[in-house]
Amino acid sequence: YLAVAGLEALLRRWQLIALETAGQGSLFDLRLKVFRHLQRLPARFFDRTPIGRLVGRVTTDIEALQEVFSSGLVTILGDFVFLIGTLGGAKRTSILGRWMSPCSQKRKFVLSLA
Repeated sequence: YLAVAGLEALLRRWQLIALETAGQGSLFDLRLKVFRHLQRLPARFFDRTPIGRLVGRVTTDIEALQEVFSSGLVTILGDFVFLIGTLGGAKRTSILGRWMSPCSQKRKFVLSLA
């Protein structure tokens, strides 16, 4: 039991790191795209728009997305992957094999007729 619990803890840690790394990579790409877009805007845009408001808005929006990626989305995806792994393991060990494969009843019926 301790070995399985330890393995689960290690896999959950690896999963968390992998998902957070993917989220941070997406945010980095988003920041680069926003920065490149701002560099391509004409100078008259910056004459009409206060730079403080622009920087504040971009920073706030990206921080809000970072919060979604770091807390909510990572947890939801992690739990979903854990659920799929658990169901796959249960099917593999035939604990839920009959419930998860409705064709098994048809095969038994066909085999009994033969």
